[in-house]
Amino acid sequence: MDKTILEFVNALRASGLRVTLSETVDCFKALGVLGLESKPAFKAALRATLVKRTVDIPAFDKLFELYFTSLSKSSPDNDTGEPDTGSMPFGRATVQEFLESFLEENISEYETLARMFQWQIGGDFELTLMERGTHAGMSEISNPLQVGFFSRKMRDSLGWDVLGEEVERLRRQLAGEGYSPEGIDRLIEFIRMRMERLSGTVREFVRGALEKNMLGRSERLKEEELLNKNFYLLSQREIDQMRDIVARLGKKMRDKLLLRQKIRKRGRIDVKRVIRRNLQYGGAPMELCYKNRRREKPQILALCDVSDSVGYAARFMLQFLYALQEIFSKVRTFVFVTEIAEVTRVFSEYEINAAIQLALHSRLVDYNGHSNFGYAFHQFTDEFLDSVTPRTTIIVIGDARNNRNDPRIWAFKQMSEKAKRIIWLNPEARAAWRLGDSVMYEYMPFCEEAHECRNTRQLISVVEKLIAR
Repeated sequence: MDKTILEFVNALRASGLRVTLSETVDCFKALGVLGLESKPAFKAALRATLVKRTVDIPAFDKLFELYFTSLSKSSPDNDTGEPDTGSMPFGRATVQEFLESFLEENISEYETLARMFQWQIGGDFELTLMERGTHAGMSEISNPLQVGFFSRKMRDSLGWDVLGEEVERLRRQLAGEGYSPEGIDRLIEFIRMRMERLSGTVREFVRGALEKNMLGRSERLKEEELLNKNFYLLSQREIDQMRDIVARLGKKMRDKLLLRQKIRKRGRIDVKRVIRRNLQYGGAPMELCYKNRRREKPQILALCDVSDSVGYAARFMLQFLYALQEIFSKVRTFVFVTEIAEVTRVFSEYEINAAIQLALHSRLVDYNGHSNFGYAFHQFTDEFLDSVTPRTTIIVIGDARNNRNDPRIWAFKQMSEKAKRIIWLNPEARAAWRLGDSVMYEYMPFCEEAHECRNTRQLISVVEKLIAR
């Protein structure tokens, strides 16, 4: 059951729910107190510990029924509409009573048949199916056309062929012992109904595995579609979904880079230190010494155009920078439409969503004006140029639509000369950089890199290149 719960938690995450490790631990603690006997209490414990937002409850309910509905309730073969032959007479007992007594006395000869009657559908049979499903490669099922193949594979793992042979041997033995053909037929029919019911349960288990896999694949495809969707085309609901996706990807990227830096911390062999250290061994290099590798963390200054045309791109870039602050030695953030204002403080004092909301609504910026990159760069050189050093990377996020204003190239050139490099992320297609009031190609000679950045996938690619240096 623990494994199923962990799979359920992973499915919740794939569906967009934010479930932390500590919340998963709380879930197991709650179940340790409440137990697993009551399904309503079990479901309530999972929802109380794993779900934080009301909007996530429908996804939780759907996945709960998928993962924790008993096979005995979901199997269509429970009620076949046929008469219960198990209660019909067979000698001095009923068919079921005779068969149970007979198998108990002859278990060594009819081991598979006896095991079939020991399984309780929805109980230990489910555990058996989970175990056999792992060995049968059930995690690979991805198409409804594979249901029949995997159902046969599961039945084979349960000894279905051996079961058929034992049933025929049982028929011959009972006939040899003088039991009536009618009674034998009733007993064999009882066994057949039991086998059909188990076969239906196996098929339902395979269908459930397919549905789980397809659900996870569907969520991944949906996420991939959002990552590749143009910022301008995102609906408000998709923007809300993207916040969670970007936060998760940013954290994953940060953790991966921190691990990479830890692994790379050891530099090349320091020959002089090796010789000194190993003089005690006659000069043989028994102990190796390495040069300490110092990897500078880049300082980042992010200048974000927050006018309506590029507001979404700025939001997602700010979210990435927030998530990756541990990778950079210092991150300072500025927003502008015409006037430019620093909003670094809100990132250190507020949670990510609140910080971005405040950053994009600074009282020092007139959001009703038209973009004026030249004025913003001029103001930056007057007020903040002293903070730029040869270790500073300046990231400009904007479409370079200057509304026919003076681009003040000289100011941007000063920024370029003092910084280590300038990287420009433009949410417009590169083909549009020469059209209309765009001055992108006037700024580009002073940029080390200029990237088209119209969706989150492109944004991730640029950030990965930046922090890999």
